[in-house]
Amino acid sequence: MQPLILNTQLGFKPYYNVNLYMLLRRKVIWFMLLLIIVMIVLSIISRDGDHTYTYLAIFYTLFTLTFPLLIYFSAKRQYKKITAMHEPKSYEFSAEGIKLTGETIRMETGWVNINKAIKRKADFILFSSNSRNFFYLPMADFENEQSLNQFENLVKEKVAKRNF
Repeated sequence: MQPLILNTQLGFKPYYNVNLYMLLRRKVIWFMLLLIIVMIVLSIISRDGDHTYTYLAIFYTLFTLTFPLLIYFSAKRQYKKITAMHEPKSYEFSAEGIKLTGETIRMETGWVNINKAIKRKADFILFSSNSRNFFYLPMADFENEQSLNQFENLVKEKVAKRNF
């Protein structure tokens, strides 16, 4: 099999979107949203003049709404600080693994280290064993439909957890 080459560059908006996606994958966020709903329901049911549930609902709502804001500032800081994040990169996908080459970064990883692949409307995200590391691959950066299909087939063959 001929290695598949993909040249791409990660912009801030996709980086922020992937960070939000990783936030929504965490169970604590869903627990907080459930807690907000419970507090709102309890504040509606409780009509005895005690506004404790209302205040708790407001607090949990504000607390939960600050997460995307904190993620934004953290992502902005990381994106500016880490040069390898926003430089042009070249990916080489083969049956053995992934080779990544940039101006300041060079790495190789085997498919065994990729534990999840996500296909979204306009991109692919490959998550490594370390849940914070990912490869962001826009579909628009593939040369043609054939190389896109070749990549999809390779991921289907090598990555167990995927949504396509």
